[in-house]
Amino acid sequence: GTFETGLFFLDWLHKTHQSAWQMLPLHQTQLEKGSKTVHVPSPYKGYGIGLDPRYLSQKTESRKQRAENTEQEAGRIEIFISENNEWIEDYVLFCALRDRFGTDDWREWPVGLRLCKKEEIEKFSKKLQKEIDYHLKIQYQLHKQYDELRGKAGKLGISLIGDLPFYLSINSPLVWAHQDVFQLETGGKMRYVSGIPDTPAAHFGRQVWGHPIYRWGDKVQNIRVINLWKIRLKYLASLFDSVRFDHAKGLFEYGVINPKHETVDKYVKGPGN
Repeated sequence: GTFETGLFFLDWLHKTHQSAWQMLPLHQTQLEKGSKTVHVPSPYKGYGIGLDPRYLSQKTESRKQRAENTEQEAGRIEIFISENNEWIEDYVLFCALRDRFGTDDWREWPVGLRLCKKEEIEKFSKKLQKEIDYHLKIQYQLHKQYDELRGKAGKLGISLIGDLPFYLSINSPLVWAHQDVFQLETGGKMRYVSGIPDTPAAHFGRQVWGHPIYRWGDKVQNIRVINLWKIRLKYLASLFDSVRFDHAKGLFEYGVINPKHETVDKYVKGPGN
């Protein structure tokens, strides 16, 4: 359903004396391999930021309301950009490039864009300005409708619980814009990925999740990784009253999986506290 449908669900939660609504991640998910339009169903293969356009309801407005909204909208969009300046520009450019090249696997884009070369970013930002503005307006409208949902939840005394996956999809705009935070080789190749090695402690055996692994290192490098976490946490704090962290253990110990050679899988210590 849409965020508008969620307003009715909140009425039901209140009527049945519920006090909380726990949600899966609300981000748009990556495209199915080989598809230009179909997104994968798993919320854990998501972009990690922004709201999924499928939740946008097409509300009807009177002519007078449309005129008022048009006059006020420009200023509100500027405020929205300012409040989300740490991620929104990269996000909408990523979506415009995804639509242009027919894939959100940025490793298949032209080399200058794969490497986030400044001159290429500036060139395509101008070339795709119309598309960028479209995605920006969609995100603005989504967050406006979600704010209405959250406002009603607050009035009814219902807390909203979000979901923070530890890892990000390789096809995430956050990974593309912050490549130095992850264990990626030139062009985005992943020698190792997230998962669980096949050890006696593994309840379900070996698992290959396939996400890029964080590049923890010295104090300076760790600050880069932590700054990305701050962007994600600050954003989720603007949406929810509390967040389920899946999984905090990854900061202390995490699996390093070699997709081709199971025998070299291992656990590695994380940065800890």
